Parts: sequence; C-alpha cells; structure tokens
Amino acid sequence: VLEFREKKIRDAMIESLERKGVEVVIPIQYEELVEPYSNYDNYIGPSDASAALPGIIGLMDRIQAQTGLHPDESAGWKEPSRRSNPFWADPIGCSGHVCFMSINKMREDAAFVKYMNKNVDWEAERLIGYHKRSIPKPAVDQIVILGERHTGAEWLVDRVSRCFPTTQVKYGLFDRPGKWFQSQPDKEIPKTLIVSVFLNPYDWVELMRQHPINAPAHKGMEWSEFVTSPWERKRSNLDNQILDTANVLCSFGFSFEEIVPCKTNRDPHVDSFPLYELRLTNSSGPTGGAVGDPYSSLLELRADKIRNFLSFAEFEGVVEFISMRYEDLVMDDDYAIYASDLTLPFPGISGLFEKIRDTTSLVPDVDAGWINDVNGTFKAEALGVGATKLDPYYVQWMEEHVDWNVETLVGYSP
Repeated sequence: VLEFREKKIRDAMIESLERKGVEVVIPIQYEELVEPYSNYDNYIGPSDASAALPGIIGLMDRIQAQTGLHPDESAGWKEPSRRSNPFWADPIGCSGHVCFMSINKMREDAAFVKYMNKNVDWEAERLIGYHKRSIPKPAVDQIVILGERHTGAEWLVDRVSRCFPTTQVKYGLFDRPGKWFQSQPDKEIPKTLIVSVFLNPYDWVELMRQHPINAPAHKGMEWSEFVTSPWERKRSNLDNQILDTANVLCSFGFSFEEIVPCKTNRDPHVDSFPLYELRLTNSSGPTGGAVGDPYSSLLELRADKIRNFLSFAEFEGVVEFISMRYEDLVMDDDYAIYASDLTLPFPGISGLFEKIRDTTSLVPDVDAGWINDVNGTFKAEALGVGATKLDPYYVQWMEEHVDWNVETLVGYSP
C-alpha cells in the first residue's frame, strides 16, 4: 500500500502536469481542511502548511491566488458555523457519524511510527508537504533486566528498582532468571523495557573460572583447561529415573532437552546449584553440534546467549530494548579515552537513566539518591581487572577463539 501511495502522489504532482490541458496542480493536506476557521482573519498557520488559511477557506484562497478564479461565497463555504456549513470536513478517521478511534491510537504507537518513518517514500511525501514524525515515547509497564552471571545484572535489578518504584522491575521474563536463555512466551506480555547487560569476554570467562556459578563441574581448573572443556556434566540420579522425558517440566520451566540436570534436590538459590544449558540451535561451526547437545565450550554458550538476549528486541510487547556494557556503568577517569565507544550517553548509572528517559516515558525518582549518591549506593564497582592485567597467554588464546562477529553486536572487539 505504501508503494501504491507513492505512485499516486508522483502521478498527481509530476505526471499530471505533463498532461494536455493541466495548468495547475494544488496539493492540499486533508488535515488542514479539518481545522476550525471561524477566526481566519487572524489565522497564522504552520510554516509547512500547504495553505495560508485553514479549512476550506485556505483551499478557496489558493485556487483564487493561482488561477484567478473567484469562488461563489453565497454557496456557504465561508460560514464559520459547522452546523450551517456543508463544506466543513469530517474529522480524520470519521465518515459522517462513524469514526475509527484506532487512527488516534496509531499516532501514539511508537512501533508503527518507526515503521512508517523507515518505509515511507519521504521524497514523494515532501511533494505534498508531509515529513517524518517524531517517535512518541512509549509507555512502560515493566522493566526486565537480562544478564549472565558475573555481569552485574542482579545489582542492576536492585538499583533500577529503587529509582523506578512505581514500575515493576524483574530479573528475566516470567519466572526464569535473566541469566538463563529466555524463551518467547506464548501469551501477551505487558509493555516491556528490556535492559540487557554484558561484560567483556576476557573478564567474564576469567570470573566464571574463578567462581563458576551454577557450574560445579568446572571448579578448580586452570584457564587452559577451563576454556577448552565441554560445557557439560552428567545427568543426576533423578534425571535417570524420569520415564517420560518429552513431557517432564525441569528447573525454571526448561525442558529435558534444554538443560542438565533436569531435576535436582539442591537449593536453586545457591551458587552451587547445577544448571548446564544445552544448545539452542544446530551449530554450523567447526565443533558441530545439534540442538540439545552440550556446548563445546563456555565461549560457544556465551555467543548463543548474546544472540538469544538480543532477539527479544523485536518481540511483541517489548516497546524498547537497551543493550549495554557493564563497563559503561563504572565511573572511571580512564573512560574519557573511550568516551566515543560508550553504549550510554555518559558513564555511570545516570547514563543508563538518561537513555531510559530518552527512549521511554519513564522518569527516575530524583529522591532515590542516585543523583548525588553520597553513600556510593549507585556506584558500580569494576568487575574483573581488564585484559591488560590478565595472563597474556590467556588473552592471546581468547583473541583467537572468541566469536568477535557476535561480540561486536554488544560493543566488544579484540
């Protein structure tokens, strides 16, 4: 339909002038015909209006100015009262007494406006005086934080909750914590802002080696063994007793083919709780692997986790998606060097809040203490030590084996 509209505009504004007998083409925006014009003697219209006066008055004025024709005022088009003026245009979206209220709703739909701004032929639209609209800031019912272990995600959930006390803030969609693969729900979700946080692969893998949360089978390894070990463990005794693996419900709503172990008696809230996620997709890489197989390494899991988190940017119900690096929350003098690489307007949690304000209708509570932060409650502490302070042999190995095509999607490079 947009292509059809573009062709109609160009046909009316350009090709029609080439037809024999056509002397003048006057574009008029219907919106201007709807405007009240009882005060037309003092009317000052917008600079980009197609007519100098509002309503049918403006159209008659343009016809007279460009052709010399004089419209008959006794026809009633100049009557200021809507009741006595048959020339008064119906409101947009209405025909007589029937109105489609969805028209007004679509004007405030950020996703619709984004789509139109991207796909409409605005070169053609400018021929008749239309321009891109500013994208309305979407309303948000809940904020969801996604982030792996050792990325500061849970710290962020607490701080964001304090600053947006009237908005629900969750770690992950539904009942699955935000460190695990998120599955697309089969039901409608509230208007959601997702903030997905990441840590650079050098520090993240090393932190996982030092403290392998939910991965007890990988404790006490040297880095060379840790980075090359398959990300797997044996099934639990409870798993081996499951007869109907196709229908069993495992920890956090996973299926039997998605995690190992499926069942365990350990407390899911402690770091030693074992949960190894299995492949989400078939692998075309050198290590191969089908859906449900263990990952050949933690790095492969990381790459798929990044893809999984980013995929929710386009999910229905997600009105805004912010991907950010944890490093950008850390206020540090050295950040001046990398200012152009920030994923936030400026470093610190105030940079995140500024981005939330810029992209949504949410406003952080100024009384929550994040502005002055006298006690350092909102100051993000550095995670890891940085690649320059790590074992150079480890850094070299990482540079050669990290999937940098995926890392660049979240702002990291070798």
